[in-house]
Amino acid sequence: MITRMLICLKITALFLLYILPNIALAQNQGEIVKIVPKWDLGDQRAINVDLSIKVDYDDSLVQDAHSEYQVNIKVIETKPNLILNWNSQNDEEMFIFKKENKATDPLKRAIQTAIINAEYEILSSDLKLQMNPNSGEFVIWVNGMELFKNAEFHQKKVLKEWCTKSEMPANERLKVELDFSKQLNQGFQMWKSNLLNKVNSIFSSYQVGFIMNKTISEEIFTKDIMHLNDIETKFPGKLTMDATEVNDKLILDRKLIYDKDFIANYLQKMGGSLADLSPNEVMIFENEQSIFELKTSWLLSHTKNMYFEVRGMKTTTRTTISFL
Repeated sequence: MITRMLICLKITALFLLYILPNIALAQNQGEIVKIVPKWDLGDQRAINVDLSIKVDYDDSLVQDAHSEYQVNIKVIETKPNLILNWNSQNDEEMFIFKKENKATDPLKRAIQTAIINAEYEILSSDLKLQMNPNSGEFVIWVNGMELFKNAEFHQKKVLKEWCTKSEMPANERLKVELDFSKQLNQGFQMWKSNLLNKVNSIFSSYQVGFIMNKTISEEIFTKDIMHLNDIETKFPGKLTMDATEVNDKLILDRKLIYDKDFIANYLQKMGGSLADLSPNEVMIFENEQSIFELKTSWLLSHTKNMYFEVRGMKTTTRTTISFL
């Protein structure tokens, strides 16, 4: 049985997840265009990402969180695909193992320390990411496996020294190395997925088609908007989009209002206190604005606000991305 509080806790993850609607624009509305990155080799930008979330439950504030991190990027290749150099030293959300409680068992603590050090070595390095310039999507972590192998080698060496000092038999040392490699590989798969999702979220505006100097409205569908690991359901909503050119800049505004009847019916099926939920007790909408510099095709800023309300629980998230 899913209670309102459980949904509240799941919704708090929304500001970390960006779901790009699958938009089918009517052919008779005009020519669909989008900004294609045409960056120059050597271009550099500093990106500041600011995230905040507020959750009220029965008129009481239950969460008021804020996080911020910076990324330095540089265009290091432009043909046949764009490749960016990505470096962030303070994106704490990317780290997985350093957040875990410190192990008390000496052997487990040695393995944990090796993994944490490998994690830092990998994630604090210059990460090379490849974008498909036609789709605007980042699809490959170019040097990910190279960084993984180097960090694995360095930390295995440290582990071997620890095992030797502990007078551990050779067969036991092999088990330690295998356990370390297994955990590190699992971490690598998570880092890879999180990294590509994060980068595509930041650059998502390059993946959106629009019609210049015209407001359009479309019925669209999105997936898993409540982060309930439901990959089957498609949630309907109405998207209004406006693209305007002002002083050599393109301002792209989007507003998405989700179908409250559909969402109320979806939540009713979960039962519990939501079994009698009325559509009037549900409201979900998103506001986004992206500003591009047309001369360089660089994104200058991207702001997204999302508001979610369902019977006694209100969640407001805000993401502000600035390119400096």
